Amino acid sequence: MVTIPIQPFVHGKRVTAGLPLLGEKGDNNSPRTRGSLTVTVQWTHCEEEEEKALNETKLWAVGSGGGRALIAKKARDRPELPGEAAREVELLRQHMEHVLQLLLTMATEVLEPMYRLHSRLKVAQTRGKTAEEAKMLEQRLDALLHSLLLPQLQTVRDLVARRMDAQLPVVLKKLFGSIEEYLSSFDQSSRRELRSLMEKCLDELNSTMYSLKQEPAKNTAAADATKMALDQHLHVRAWNDQLRQILGTFFVGEESQWHFALEQRVDDAYWKLTENNGGAVSRGHRGDEKAAERPATAAAVAKRKERIERAKQEKAWYEL
Repeated sequence: MVTIPIQPFVHGKRVTAGLPLLGEKGDNNSPRTRGSLTVTVQWTHCEEEEEKALNETKLWAVGSGGGRALIAKKARDRPELPGEAAREVELLRQHMEHVLQLLLTMATEVLEPMYRLHSRLKVAQTRGKTAEEAKMLEQRLDALLHSLLLPQLQTVRDLVARRMDAQLPVVLKKLFGSIEEYLSSFDQSSRRELRSLMEKCLDELNSTMYSLKQEPAKNTAAADATKMALDQHLHVRAWNDQLRQILGTFFVGEESQWHFALEQRVDDAYWKLTENNGGAVSRGHRGDEKAAERPATAAAVAKRKERIERAKQEKAWYEL
């Protein structure tokens, strides 16, 4: 054992001591010279408490075999959105608010009246109402389709294709630098998992964006146009969920919150349409297709009655 005097702590000079090498039992009675080990110690001043604590931690790690803890990465806290990225996200948020407003207007002012007209048309057909009344309902339904529904579907499509599709890459480009810096603080396994999550979200964003950019045809039937409107809402909802997951996973703060006051109202409006009407337009469309496959003309009905009457006569003759 070597005792180091306190003076070096004051003047900061090195102190060298020679340690004789002893036997396994700690004795020094060997006839042969074992040699010695020269040790140099130098005290250093540590004025900051944090640095002192860090040095003590390093000494403990080296002395107790805990050196692995010193090289382990400590994950950083999620950052807030950088100023430039926050501005681009806000611009994208404004585009999405416009889309949600269009979807809400479409549901309340177009789809609901179309569902009601279609229900009245079905009642008129089943109760044997006049052909004039059924024709009037069909004309009103067709007018809503071409004057409101198809133009609004096109408006949503154009807003998504021209503005949101152009703004999304700008937003992602501003986010990637902060995301990569945040990922670099994780170990390899966690970094791979987070990167995989981000890639999955990006794939979903691209997939839903592609679906939203599909243009409605001018000769689209009422049932197909209604289904396209319902699909638009589902795609917008999925798109928001994926971007919300990216921002919530890698950032904190109010500016990274991807929520809208209209979201719940839009979801409720479209849920009400599908729940209360049960896809009446779609079912009616399928019924129309079946009717087209088997046209119930007056001649066909008369011919069918003639076959039934002939079969009855043949059965009566055999019974005789």
